Amino acid sequence: MSPAAAAQNKRMDIKDYLRSVRKLKSDIESMKRMRESLLYSLTGTGIPIKKTFVQESAPTDKMAVRMASVADLEREIDERIMFLMQEQSRVLEIIKALRKPEHRAIMTEYYLNALTWEKVADIHGYSQKHVERMHGMALNELREKGY
Repeated sequence: MSPAAAAQNKRMDIKDYLRSVRKLKSDIESMKRMRESLLYSLTGTGIPIKKTFVQESAPTDKMAVRMASVADLEREIDERIMFLMQEQSRVLEIIKALRKPEHRAIMTEYYLNALTWEKVADIHGYSQKHVERMHGMALNELREKGY
């Protein structure tokens, strides 16, 4: 079940839903780093040296296997990006429901732009404690509105 469906069914608190969308973005970034690593293994320099010089009985095409892995990972990343875009659009609509512009700003920075609380506070000229307090007020407002 998608985070949106779970939130709509009231099985997931709004904070948990927002966190799940934020986490999805970091998961995609991790997958992209994995893809880069796989691509590097395809094109990287250096020749691995085997310690034994015994001929393998069933030669495998490691390059083809790696290329297929990269292609599969690319498809998975593309699917997750599409899903993330849908979820971020929904999160943006939820955030727009907040009355105070400063609440909308900090929620956008934290949940959609995936900034740390420290960075959000720095950008907006607040203390981190104040930003976290505003975050709590924003969550309470969203819960009161039925999210």
